[in-house]
Amino acid sequence: MTGPPFDVLVLGGGTAGCALAARLSEDPDRSVCLVEAGPDYGPYGSNGWPEEMLDCRLPPSSHDWTDGQLTLPAARIIGGCSSHNMCILARGAPSDYAAWGDGGWFYDALVPYFDRAERQLEPMRFARGDMNPWNAAIVEACGEIGLPVHDDVNAPDAFEGFGLLPSNVRGRTRWNAAFAYLDRARERPSLTLMAETLVDRIELRDGRATGAVVVREGESVELRADLVILCAGSYGTAAVLLRSGIGPADELRRHGIEQASELPVGERLLDHFGIPVRWRPTERLQAGLFEHARWTPLIACQGIVKARSSDCPEGIWDLHVLTGLFPANGKPAHPDGFVLAGSAMLVQPEWRGTVRLRSPDPAVLPEVTEYAFDSDRDLAHALEAVELGRRLAGSAAAEGLVDHELEPGEAADGQAIRRRGRDGITAYFHPVGTCAMGQVTDHSGRVLGYENLVVADASLMPTIPRGGTNLTVLAVAERIADLLGD
Repeated sequence: MTGPPFDVLVLGGGTAGCALAARLSEDPDRSVCLVEAGPDYGPYGSNGWPEEMLDCRLPPSSHDWTDGQLTLPAARIIGGCSSHNMCILARGAPSDYAAWGDGGWFYDALVPYFDRAERQLEPMRFARGDMNPWNAAIVEACGEIGLPVHDDVNAPDAFEGFGLLPSNVRGRTRWNAAFAYLDRARERPSLTLMAETLVDRIELRDGRATGAVVVREGESVELRADLVILCAGSYGTAAVLLRSGIGPADELRRHGIEQASELPVGERLLDHFGIPVRWRPTERLQAGLFEHARWTPLIACQGIVKARSSDCPEGIWDLHVLTGLFPANGKPAHPDGFVLAGSAMLVQPEWRGTVRLRSPDPAVLPEVTEYAFDSDRDLAHALEAVELGRRLAGSAAAEGLVDHELEPGEAADGQAIRRRGRDGITAYFHPVGTCAMGQVTDHSGRVLGYENLVVADASLMPTIPRGGTNLTVLAVAERIADLLGD
């Protein structure tokens, strides 16, 4: 079955896809079709959205990708990962983007796109008076050990130290990319939205993409378009390209897929991960947190400490201590108490993973390398961040607030952490790099060898920023929308 032709197909209705579809459909003469595998619950205020997807106080997992055998922490829903994230809007360091090479991706060139994305999101910006008692203690503790406190944690010269994070939050609502971008575009005749439609593969002919084959209501449908944009994220975009015959020959051969071109798709997955660090608060702090929650949302992550490992040069950072709060019973609307976090996160790990197909069937999720402390350097750095978190929790400022350590446990050393395997690891879930610029795409996002096939999501980032990727993904989408509109 063949559907109607479009000028542009945007495949993936997550953070990047919502932004691309909204920007490109501003031209009334350009027909844009946005395809998303998950449901569309309508615009904000339509009363269709599940409460757990709106509640900013804890990341939900109800819309994670699953195929019955494997589950991946990526949201299958309009808005994508912005619909289930921790609401962090963090920019990386200027040097992170310098490593992306030429083509206009250096930090100063991206600043207008960061700013544009933030204007669209209108994020909540916490003041020091808004801090929960745990983060207020962290600020004092940083002073004790000589770490600065930043008024703007995203400033280009804000290196080591604590800072409150702008958040994609409205009241207690997680303000996702669908609300911020797509709601303004929904009524345009130039935009068609196809939810609950799974992308199988790109149709390729004579060095061009002619459209995509999708599965809709159990039926295979070919959608035709002049321009095809992949916005399915580092897992999904890599999988679609591989099913389309673009990728390593050995990988395609083992699934019986005819190769269209040899590119290292899925070969260099990057992410942030680390060691979960948790403490039980004292009754005194529990009472203070409940009182604070009466007038401001206790979102999971209000601030971070940027830190340097022992071999990190000055003027940069490579570690985070995530100073968060979680309901002990997992119920943000009705917590019976809270757990304190100071998780030790590697924002420049040596770890590298891959995305591989388990089957050419689009309903079968790809195989993604699990995080691992297979590098002695990564483990050593993560343990340094654990110790920093312990110094903060054991400071005079935190006296009377911390009862005892829950994770990893005061007796846990590096070998114990390693033996725990995946149970000893927590992650930010910021996958990037599986279709990196300079390797799989050029510096305008076009897949090498294909003039009208574009990647516009986290998968094209050749290095990982030292912060949350949500805001950077929006900046990438905004810039590519400009490049395509020229």
